[in-house]
Amino acid sequence: MEWEVWLLKDNKLKGFFVIFLILLVSFLIFISYGSFFSLLSILILLFSINDFLFPIKYKIDDKKLIIEKIFWKREIDVKNIKRVEKITQGLFVSPYFRKNFLDNLRGITLFTKEREKVYEFIERVRKINNT
Repeated sequence: MEWEVWLLKDNKLKGFFVIFLILLVSFLIFISYGSFFSLLSILILLFSINDFLFPIKYKIDDKKLIIEKIFWKREIDVKNIKRVEKITQGLFVSPYFRKNFLDNLRGITLFTKEREKVYEFIERVRKINNT
């Protein structure tokens, strides 16, 4: 199963507002501190919201969950997924059976519009791998 999500394309008004804020902040930094720090601020802000600005590709099969973003690619064995939760943006997968304070660090949000379909697929694959 494969899908692609581009949050900027789905929320154009928010995207315009975010880009406007990035340019405004970098302009104010340019006036106060100069061009080097202005460019640095643009890079830091772009890296911090890259999930929103750039497309994300997801691939899942019987063995691996692959997440491809513009700056990195991550592969996770499906056998390491212990918990799947439905959230408003899609799904949250975690390597822990119960909620844990490390979920924010080790868990992954899968953005999708077809939440039920992806949830059922992941649960089916997890059952196959656990038996």
